[in-house]
Amino acid sequence: MDLLDFFRGDLTADGLLQYIDRLPAHGHFMAEVAQDDELAADLLANGDLPEPGPPPLTDFSPEVRVMADIADRLAQVVQAIGAAAGASWPVTPPYPRPKTALDRAKANRSRQRHQRLMDFINQRRKKIRARRRAE
Repeated sequence: MDLLDFFRGDLTADGLLQYIDRLPAHGHFMAEVAQDDELAADLLANGDLPEPGPPPLTDFSPEVRVMADIADRLAQVVQAIGAAAGASWPVTPPYPRPKTALDRAKANRSRQRHQRLMDFINQRRKKIRARRRAE
């Protein structure tokens, strides 16, 4: 695929946007977007600040995974050393990992179980309150 395909009419605007979205986060295009002062001012003015999210799975190579594991363990060592010295050391959040469909399905199932439990508890509370009022 070539960018000229868009100008020749062989590539739609949606296709071009999909192509741009699939560019690597560590590439030149994303570096230029991150350094765009006008875009940053527009984002601040509109309040459209993007939330930092997990890295895409395509950028999370085995090497990056190992480095993320090392960073997490190092943070735990620093935490332990600080605690051993009697200092109140802040907990460092783990390095972000990509979210897969399985991760989202597990989180969704967990939320559903939690919601069912909360519904059950709330129903029991209502019954107990009704019984107390009746006494």
